[in-house]
Amino acid sequence: MKIVAIGRSQLMYDTIKYFNAKGIKFACIITGPANHEYTRKEPDFKKLAKDNNCPFFSAEYINEDIRKTLAVIKPDIALSVNWKTVIKWEIIRMFRYGIMNYHFGDLPAFRGNATPNWAIIAGEKAGTVTVHYMTEQLDEGNIILKQKFRINNNCYISDLYAVMAETCPLLFWRAYLKVKKGFKGVKQAGLKKSLRCLPRYPYDSLIDWSISANEIARLVRASSLPFSGAYTYLNGRKVIIWKARPAGKGIDHLGAPGQVVSVNKKSGIVSVLTGAGVLDIGSAGLRRGQIVKPCGLVKSARARFGRDHGAIIEALVSENRKLACENRMLKSKTRRG
Repeated sequence: MKIVAIGRSQLMYDTIKYFNAKGIKFACIITGPANHEYTRKEPDFKKLAKDNNCPFFSAEYINEDIRKTLAVIKPDIALSVNWKTVIKWEIIRMFRYGIMNYHFGDLPAFRGNATPNWAIIAGEKAGTVTVHYMTEQLDEGNIILKQKFRINNNCYISDLYAVMAETCPLLFWRAYLKVKKGFKGVKQAGLKKSLRCLPRYPYDSLIDWSISANEIARLVRASSLPFSGAYTYLNGRKVIIWKARPAGKGIDHLGAPGQVVSVNKKSGIVSVLTGAGVLDIGSAGLRRGQIVKPCGLVKSARARFGRDHGAIIEALVSENRKLACENRMLKSKTRRG
C-alpha cells in the first residue's frame, strides 16, 4: 500500500518513524512551515524523505507540483496531522482509501483550531483524540477510531501534547490496519450541533484579573510552554505567568483585582486577588524561556498586576515629545547648513 504523509510537528514525524519501524516506507512526505512551538522543522522531514527514498515537499497548501507528483505515484492512503489548510476534494479523491486525519477532539465537538488549548480553557474533564476520514468540510469525515483520557485541574497544555505524542503513531497504525480491511468509518452524529474552535493568538492570553481565579488558572495552563504564556503587566513590564493555581480557602480580601495579597519568600509563591478568589502564582518570567520564582519579580505586597494604561499613555507622549524635539533640532541644523 502506497502511503503519503501530509502534516507537520513532532506528531507527524514520530508517526513516520513508527511506520518505518514496522517496515513500511512512505511514497511521499509533504510538510509545511513549522509553528514556533514545533520541535520538528522542514529539514527534519526532508531527512525522513531521504531515508524513505521518496519525494519531499514543503508548502503552505497542496500545490500543482504536489498534485502532479501524486498523480504519478497513484497513492492508496494519506496520514494527516496539523495540516494548516483545508484539502480540496479533487486532491482527496486521488487517494484510493482517502486521507486519515489525527485530531484532538471528540468529534463533532471541538472541531477546528487550538482544540487542546480550548479544552483546558473550557474546563473539560476529559479529552478525546480521534482518527477520521478527511472531507472538504473541516473535521466532518467518518470516524475510524477514538481514544479518551482524563483532564484534571493540574493538567497543562504540555501534558495534553504528551498524550498526543504517545497516542498519535499507535492510533494511526490501528486505523491503518482497519482501513486495509475495508473499514469505511462511522458517520458523525450531531454535526449541526457541533462545537467549532477558532484560532488562538498570543494576545488572547492577556490576563483579565476581573475574572475568577479558576478561569485565570485555566488560561495559564492552556497558554504555558511550549506556547508563549499567559501574561500581565507590573510596573510597566510584561510578566509571563507559567504556572498558577487557585489558592485554598483562607482569609477573605477586599481589594481591586490584580492586587498582590502576599509574597512568600520561602516558597516563592505570589498570591494575587482576582474577581473571585485568590490565585497563587508558582512560576513566572519576563521573557519566553525565562522561568523564575515570582517572589523575585514582586518586591512588595503593595504591588498590583494589570495593564497600566496611564503609564503606557505617558510613555508614548514622552516618546512623541522626544521625537518632535529631535526633529526640530535636525531641521535647525539643516537650515544652518
